[in-house]
Amino acid sequence: MIQLVMFPYAGSIVNPYKEWLELNDEQFEIIQIEYDGRGRRSFADRPLTWRALIDKTLKQVLDCVDFTREYILFGHSMGARVVADIYKKLIARAIKQPKCLIFSGTEIFRSKSYESILSAPVKKFNQFFFQLGGIPKEVFQEVELLELVTDYLREDLVLLNQFKFNWTKQEIGCSVLILNGTQEASSELDQWIELIGENCQQLFFQGDHFFIRNNVQEILFAIKRKLDEIK
Repeated sequence: MIQLVMFPYAGSIVNPYKEWLELNDEQFEIIQIEYDGRGRRSFADRPLTWRALIDKTLKQVLDCVDFTREYILFGHSMGARVVADIYKKLIARAIKQPKCLIFSGTEIFRSKSYESILSAPVKKFNQFFFQLGGIPKEVFQEVELLELVTDYLREDLVLLNQFKFNWTKQEIGCSVLILNGTQEASSELDQWIELIGENCQQLFFQGDHFFIRNNVQEILFAIKRKLDEIK
C-alpha cells in the first residue's frame, strides 16, 4: 500500500481532504497533513513565516511517513508550494525519493504578490475566494465560521508572499503530475517543462479550482495509471 501524503490548501481548517479520507482503497493509505494551529494541530502555535511553516510541517512529515515504504507527496494550491519545499528538504537529508510529486490546482511556481487581495475590503476579499470555490455557501451563513476561515486565508496569503522557487531542473529526481481544473487559470505544460524538466505530465479534470472535491475517483485512477507507467 502506497502512502499518499496530502498537504492542505490556503484557508483550510479541519479535514481539507475529507472526501479522500472516506475512501477505502486497497492501494493507497491517505495521510493528511495539517498545518500547525489548525484542526488536530490547533494546540500548536501558528507559523509566522514561510520558513517556519516548512520547518514545522517537515517535522510532522518525518513523524507520519514511513520512508521504508513507497510514498507520494500531493499538494493542492498552497499545498503544492509546500510540497515543493518539503521535497527539497527531504532530498537534502538524503531521504528516499517519493514515487511521484503531485502539484494540484496551481500555476507554475513563481514569486507572486497577494498584497492587492490582502488590502481589499472584507466583502471583496470574501467574494474572491467564494468565486474560486474555496468558501462553501453555508460558511457565509455562519458569521463566526466565516471570520475564522478568512482569518486563516489572510494568514496563508501573508506566508505565500514569502514563497520563493529557486530550483534547477536537476533537483527533481522523480516523476511529477500536474493537475488542474478545466475552469481555473493554469500554466501550459511547456512552461512546467521549462521550469522543472521533462519528467512531468499535466492532466485536467472537470471543474473550478476545487475540482479535487468532485473528481476523487478519477484523480486516483490517474495516479494509479501514472504509477504503472513509472514501474
